Amino acid sequence: MEELIEEIFGCGGTISDAKNFLSMDFISSLPAPVTAIMDTLQPIGILLVTLYWLIDIIEKTTSGQGYSIEQFVKSFVKLTIGLVMVGNCQKLCLGIIQFSGGVLGKIGDVGETSSHGKDIVLEYAEDLGFFEGILFYVELLIPYLITKICSIIVLFISLGRAILLLVKCGFAPIGLADIFFAPGGGNGTRYIKGLLASGLQGAVILGILVIVVLVGPNITTGSTSIAISDVQKVLWMQVLLMFAMAGAVVSSLALAKEITGA
Repeated sequence: MEELIEEIFGCGGTISDAKNFLSMDFISSLPAPVTAIMDTLQPIGILLVTLYWLIDIIEKTTSGQGYSIEQFVKSFVKLTIGLVMVGNCQKLCLGIIQFSGGVLGKIGDVGETSSHGKDIVLEYAEDLGFFEGILFYVELLIPYLITKICSIIVLFISLGRAILLLVKCGFAPIGLADIFFAPGGGNGTRYIKGLLASGLQGAVILGILVIVVLVGPNITTGSTSIAISDVQKVLWMQVLLMFAMAGAVVSSLALAKEITGA
């Protein structure tokens, strides 16, 4: 029974599991399948940058407003920078991944935390008789299953974020192609912001988990004067906390996009 209670209140285990996916420490260089996609799409991206540049020149020269040498030089500088960005998008994407990993590292590891609510439930369980203990064990199964489902949701989103970030990196040569030759930076600017948002999503998720572990016990128990008779309240407040954690993690990408303006 003690292990079951530890699992119900063991949000810290969720953090350590999720961080393996969030930190992406296994990436010192982009995986071979990602670089293969990049290498395949890079010539197309370079072609698109040049095509967008030519279209931009044609539009300006045929607009009837005149086209000066200064405008051509500015346009050529944009072309050069665009070609450099597409040609070096592997370094750009890897830099974004490493930057997001650095932010995760600054958030740091969460040490062992003691939950007063868990202590209350453990103390209550120790005083139960044999048959009462069996009934309470069955009663604990529902909170246990709910917390496990919430933990799985968090891990699923954490792993999905890592996969989607790598996929976005693979198709970056196409996504970055119109960064300078479309109004407001076009899809290229949005693509970079989207990559950064996907990277920072990991920090947002870890931040949510850290807050749940550090602040959650204070929210669920309110104070250390809570009575043993309130063990049901403690259990279900923990369940609500896990629901809140899962819901916040589900909305983590939207929050990361809000942060980056993607």
